[in-house]
Amino acid sequence: PRLAKTLTAAGCAVSVTTNGWHLKRRVPELAATIDAIRVSLDGPQAWVHDTWRGPGSFERAVSGIRAAVDAGIPVQIQTVLMASTYRYLQKTVELAAITGALGVTVLQMLPIGDGAALAPNETVCDEEARRIVDSLTVPDGLTVRLRTREAAAGFTVIRADGWIWRNTHRAEEISAVRPLTRPADVALSGRDGSA
Repeated sequence: PRLAKTLTAAGCAVSVTTNGWHLKRRVPELAATIDAIRVSLDGPQAWVHDTWRGPGSFERAVSGIRAAVDAGIPVQIQTVLMASTYRYLQKTVELAAITGALGVTVLQMLPIGDGAALAPNETVCDEEARRIVDSLTVPDGLTVRLRTREAAAGFTVIRADGWIWRNTHRAEEISAVRPLTRPADVALSGRDGSA
């Protein structure tokens, strides 16, 4: 919350991406300092999501989503499109509507971190991903978008370790750029993240 407050005071729009584990208890302190929350869900039910995230993760994430919505924080659900879970995407969209989330972002899996080992069996090609997303029935008031691998190129995040990280131009790797010590550090101009 202190970092969010500092960035907001400097005119930055601040969103938080989380697995939702501690979200319910953190909502009160985040509500006044952030513009949006993105919660990662790997499926619309505990038995799907918890397979990837661990027992109890689904319930905690959904409770956090509801708490954030109740506090007036715009919530977006993020889900990684994988060969083993894409068939649950329609139900994930329906869950987003039920919980009061404003949208679902479908992320193409990147061969980064844990994704590197999963990529050979879990990757869905961009064309198939577009077909899957276009086939969804989207409830009124909800938005659904696909973030392709190309769109993930150069994507920059501030991780909990206090460093600014950036995907390579082909989104095949992510690397630390520099520590975040002041709001001006988030201004990146070069493809490599240099100022």
